[in-house]
Amino acid sequence: MYTITDNSLMSKYDELCVCISREDYDVILLTEIKPKHGEVPDPSVMQVKGYDLFTSDFKAMNTRGTCIYVKTSFKAKQVLPHAETFHDSTWVEIQGQGNNNLRIGVIYRSGTPALALTRDEALHENLKWATNGQATHILIAGDFNHPAVKWVPSPHVSGTESTTNQASKFVECIRDTYLFQHVYEPTRYRKEQTPTVDDLVLSNEPEMVETLEYHDPLGASDHVRLALRFNFNTHVEGEKRSTLNYDKACFDSIKS
Repeated sequence: MYTITDNSLMSKYDELCVCISREDYDVILLTEIKPKHGEVPDPSVMQVKGYDLFTSDFKAMNTRGTCIYVKTSFKAKQVLPHAETFHDSTWVEIQGQGNNNLRIGVIYRSGTPALALTRDEALHENLKWATNGQATHILIAGDFNHPAVKWVPSPHVSGTESTTNQASKFVECIRDTYLFQHVYEPTRYRKEQTPTVDDLVLSNEPEMVETLEYHDPLGASDHVRLALRFNFNTHVEGEKRSTLNYDKACFDSIKS
């Protein structure tokens, strides 16, 4: 799996396509698809051969947009939370062998504190819905913009009172949903600022993520790309057994 954060997908679309063709990822998770200023991207021009594209509601006000590319052979289907009050997320499910299924989500939490504050409760409800027992395997990644949360040696919070309060509620939500967080090294680097762990990978089992690699940013992004290996047995066309390889998945929020 591959994750990316940026400041507009279309400005780095060609570079992304080269990356995908070179690495042959099975799943790619992207955040901050929409530019801060400018036209909303057209999903029809975001297509990548061999992949199905799933997006959040790009028309929702004051959102940056998220999307997931999944290899067509895995026959992923988009799923929606019961109450769609948090619009900066995208969710898909992939059927596995037997009764197993995999729910994958990508989330963007606004880096503007005042805006994030108005949406945090809905984000937490999103996570509770994702872990409601309807999926045997859960993998969630994204840019959560919670630098006040320190994940080592165990989750704890430091910072101003306002950020600490929101970060504490987020940590409490992670605990309540029994999710495990896998990213411990900084993922965002800005000149003259302390590097922070903004981008997270969450799963419902501690051993689900086999490997996690930190790659150079895409374009001028100040976020690293995360490549992870996550094994999940599924069927592809022709009833051939396959394993989703999330070192063959990409999470890189497209941010600059």
